[in-house]
Amino acid sequence: MLGFKKKDGTVELLKALNDVQAYLVSKNNGSELSLYQHGVIPETVTFKLYGESFKKDGLTRTGGLLKYCNNALSKVLEAVENDEPPAPIVVHIAEKMAHVVGAIPLVTPDDEMNDMDRALLSPTMALAAAWLDNEKRPELMAEINARVDRIQANILSKENVTNFVSKKRVNPLESLTSW
Repeated sequence: MLGFKKKDGTVELLKALNDVQAYLVSKNNGSELSLYQHGVIPETVTFKLYGESFKKDGLTRTGGLLKYCNNALSKVLEAVENDEPPAPIVVHIAEKMAHVVGAIPLVTPDDEMNDMDRALLSPTMALAAAWLDNEKRPELMAEINARVDRIQANILSKENVTNFVSKKRVNPLESLTSW
Protein backbone atom coordinates (compact mmCIF):
# COMPACT_ATOMS: atom_id res chain seq x y z
CA MET A 1 0.00 0.00 0.00
CA LEU A 2 1.33 3.40 -0.92
CA GLY A 3 1.11 6.09 1.68
CA PHE A 4 2.38 9.52 2.32
CA LYS A 5 4.36 10.20 5.43
CA LYS A 6 5.36 13.50 6.89
CA LYS A 7 8.97 14.49 6.40
CA ASP A 8 11.15 14.16 9.49
CA GLY A 9 11.55 17.92 9.83
CA THR A 10 7.81 18.47 9.74
CA VAL A 11 7.38 15.79 12.41
CA GLU A 12 9.96 17.59 14.55
CA LEU A 13 8.24 20.92 14.02
CA LEU A 14 4.94 19.32 15.00
CA LYS A 15 6.57 17.97 18.18
CA ALA A 16 7.62 21.52 19.08
CA LEU A 17 4.06 22.74 18.45
CA ASN A 18 2.64 19.86 20.51
CA ASP A 19 4.97 20.69 23.43
CA VAL A 20 3.73 24.28 23.45
CA GLN A 21 0.12 23.15 22.96
CA ALA A 22 0.37 20.86 26.01
CA TYR A 23 1.60 23.81 28.09
CA LEU A 24 -1.16 26.12 26.78
CA VAL A 25 -3.82 23.48 27.48
CA SER A 26 -2.51 23.10 31.05
CA LYS A 27 -2.95 26.85 31.57
CA ASN A 28 -6.65 26.49 30.69
CA ASN A 29 -7.01 30.17 29.73
CA GLY A 30 -8.20 29.83 26.13
CA SER A 31 -4.79 30.47 24.58
CA GLU A 32 -4.39 26.93 23.27
CA LEU A 33 -5.02 26.01 19.66
CA SER A 34 -8.55 24.92 18.84
CA LEU A 35 -9.08 21.41 17.58
CA TYR A 36 -9.39 22.54 13.97
CA GLN A 37 -6.29 24.75 14.20
CA HIS A 38 -4.24 21.92 15.64
CA GLY A 39 -5.30 19.81 12.67
CA VAL A 40 -4.97 22.48 9.99
CA ILE A 41 -1.65 24.12 10.91
CA PRO A 42 0.60 21.08 10.24
CA GLU A 43 -1.05 20.68 6.84
CA THR A 44 -0.31 24.22 5.67
CA VAL A 45 2.25 24.75 2.95
CA THR A 46 4.18 27.15 5.19
CA PHE A 47 4.39 24.71 8.11
CA LYS A 48 5.67 21.99 5.78
CA LEU A 49 8.14 24.41 4.19
CA TYR A 50 9.60 25.45 7.55
CA GLY A 51 9.51 21.83 8.72
CA GLU A 52 11.66 20.83 5.77
CA SER A 53 14.04 23.78 5.99
CA PHE A 54 14.66 24.70 9.63
CA LYS A 55 17.72 22.47 9.98
CA LYS A 56 19.24 23.82 6.75
CA ASP A 57 18.62 27.32 8.12
CA GLY A 58 20.65 26.46 11.24
CA LEU A 59 17.63 26.39 13.54
CA THR A 60 16.37 23.81 16.01
CA ARG A 61 12.76 22.66 15.84
CA THR A 62 11.92 25.50 18.24
CA GLY A 63 13.51 27.96 15.82
CA GLY A 64 11.47 26.45 13.00
CA LEU A 65 8.30 26.99 15.03
CA LEU A 66 9.38 30.56 15.76
CA LYS A 67 9.92 31.12 12.05
CA TYR A 68 6.42 29.81 11.32
CA CYS A 69 4.92 32.07 14.00
CA ASN A 70 6.95 35.02 12.70
CA ASN A 71 5.57 34.48 9.21
CA ALA A 72 1.94 34.17 10.37
CA LEU A 73 2.16 37.29 12.50
CA SER A 74 4.01 39.27 9.82
CA LYS A 75 1.39 38.43 7.18
CA VAL A 76 -1.50 39.54 9.38
CA LEU A 77 0.19 42.72 10.58
CA GLU A 78 1.21 43.63 7.04
CA ALA A 79 -2.33 43.21 5.76
CA VAL A 80 -3.85 45.17 8.65
CA GLU A 81 -1.31 48.00 8.29
CA ASN A 82 -2.05 48.21 4.54
CA ASP A 83 -5.82 48.27 5.20
CA GLU A 84 -6.20 45.01 3.29
CA PRO A 85 -8.61 42.47 4.69
CA PRO A 86 -6.51 39.53 5.90
CA ALA A 87 -7.90 36.05 5.36
CA PRO A 88 -9.94 35.16 8.46
CA ILE A 89 -8.29 31.78 8.88
CA VAL A 90 -4.85 33.43 8.81
CA VAL A 91 -5.93 35.94 11.45
CA HIS A 92 -7.32 33.16 13.62
CA ILE A 93 -4.09 31.18 13.35
CA ALA A 94 -1.91 34.26 13.91
CA GLU A 95 -3.87 35.03 17.08
CA LYS A 96 -2.91 31.66 18.50
CA MET A 97 0.66 31.91 17.19
CA ALA A 98 1.05 35.05 19.32
CA HIS A 99 0.26 32.90 22.36
CA VAL A 100 2.55 30.12 21.13
CA VAL A 101 5.44 32.59 20.86
CA GLY A 102 4.85 33.78 24.41
CA ALA A 103 4.89 30.21 25.69
CA ILE A 104 8.04 29.06 23.88
CA PRO A 105 10.51 30.42 26.46
CA LEU A 106 8.44 28.77 29.20
CA VAL A 107 8.39 25.41 27.44
CA THR A 108 11.81 25.20 25.82
CA PRO A 109 14.82 25.50 28.12
CA ASP A 110 17.36 28.05 26.95
CA ASP A 111 20.04 25.37 26.56
CA GLU A 112 17.84 23.60 23.96
CA MET A 113 17.83 26.69 21.75
CA ASN A 114 20.79 27.71 19.65
CA ASP A 115 22.00 31.25 18.93
CA MET A 116 19.93 31.49 15.75
CA ASP A 117 16.77 30.48 17.63
CA ARG A 118 17.47 33.07 20.31
CA ALA A 119 18.07 35.72 17.64
CA LEU A 120 14.64 34.93 16.15
CA LEU A 121 12.84 34.86 19.51
CA SER A 122 13.01 38.57 20.32
CA PRO A 123 11.71 39.94 16.98
CA THR A 124 8.99 37.28 16.89
CA MET A 125 7.91 38.19 20.41
CA ALA A 126 7.82 41.84 19.28
CA LEU A 127 5.52 40.85 16.38
CA ALA A 128 3.29 38.92 18.80
CA ALA A 129 3.06 41.95 21.08
CA ALA A 130 2.35 44.22 18.11
CA TRP A 131 -0.51 41.96 17.04
CA LEU A 132 -1.96 41.59 20.54
CA ASP A 133 -1.83 45.40 20.96
CA ASN A 134 -3.16 46.21 17.48
CA GLU A 135 -6.21 48.48 17.58
CA LYS A 136 -7.96 46.54 14.78
CA ARG A 137 -7.48 43.18 16.49
CA PRO A 138 -10.62 43.23 18.71
CA GLU A 139 -12.91 43.95 15.76
CA LEU A 140 -11.27 41.33 13.54
CA MET A 141 -11.31 38.72 16.29
CA ALA A 142 -14.98 39.40 17.14
CA GLU A 143 -15.93 38.75 13.51
CA ILE A 144 -13.80 35.64 13.31
CA ASN A 145 -14.95 34.21 16.63
CA ALA A 146 -18.57 34.68 15.55
CA ARG A 147 -17.80 32.81 12.32
CA VAL A 148 -16.03 30.00 14.20
CA ASP A 149 -19.01 29.71 16.56
CA ARG A 150 -21.35 29.36 13.57
CA ILE A 151 -19.09 26.73 12.02
CA GLN A 152 -18.91 24.75 15.28
CA ALA A 153 -22.70 24.92 15.65
CA ASN A 154 -23.03 23.71 12.07
CA ILE A 155 -20.68 20.79 12.67
CA LEU A 156 -22.55 19.79 15.80
CA SER A 157 -25.99 20.29 14.29
CA LYS A 158 -28.42 17.42 14.55
CA GLU A 159 -28.39 17.01 10.75
CA ASN A 160 -24.61 16.64 10.58
CA VAL A 161 -24.46 14.30 13.56
CA THR A 162 -27.20 12.19 11.97
CA ASN A 163 -25.28 12.16 8.67
CA PHE A 164 -22.12 11.11 10.48
CA VAL A 165 -23.83 8.31 12.39
CA SER A 166 -25.58 7.04 9.26
CA LYS A 167 -22.27 7.31 7.33
CA LYS A 168 -23.89 9.58 4.77
CA ARG A 169 -21.17 11.41 2.84
CA VAL A 170 -21.64 15.08 3.67
CA ASN A 171 -18.85 17.54 4.34
CA PRO A 172 -19.79 19.46 7.53
CA LEU A 173 -16.65 21.58 7.10
CA GLU A 174 -17.78 22.97 3.78
CA SER A 175 -18.48 26.33 5.41
CA LEU A 176 -14.76 26.61 6.19
CA THR A 177 -14.03 26.89 2.50
CA SER A 178 -15.96 30.15 2.37
CA TRP A 179 -13.04 31.76 4.20
